[in-house]
Amino acid sequence: MDDNAQDTKGNGYFTRRIVDSIDGTIETLYLVSSCVHANRAKYIFRQCFGDEHRIDTSHCIETDDSANSAEKIARLRQSDREFFEQITPGDVDAVQRRLAESHDYYSWLSE
Repeated sequence: MDDNAQDTKGNGYFTRRIVDSIDGTIETLYLVSSCVHANRAKYIFRQCFGDEHRIDTSHCIETDDSANSAEKIARLRQSDREFFEQITPGDVDAVQRRLAESHDYYSWLSE
């Protein structure tokens, strides 16, 4: 992952930028995450990448992760839906603008 990412949305955005800089032969992205977080991560990466790449989360890891309770994940997923509202999946420039507007630690993206 990219060192600039501070959260899952940042991971999706910066990974998209890295993949775009490669010659275009990447067809499948393999996300490795905890199983409780995998569907959320897949949604975020789908919003950042659109339908151009397959996103595989089948390598998730079962964890005893009380910090990521089902309730917390549900709240985060609602926040994710609001964040990506009115952004066409795959519109990485719109994702960049939304990150810069929504998160202080990504404000440098608007410069």
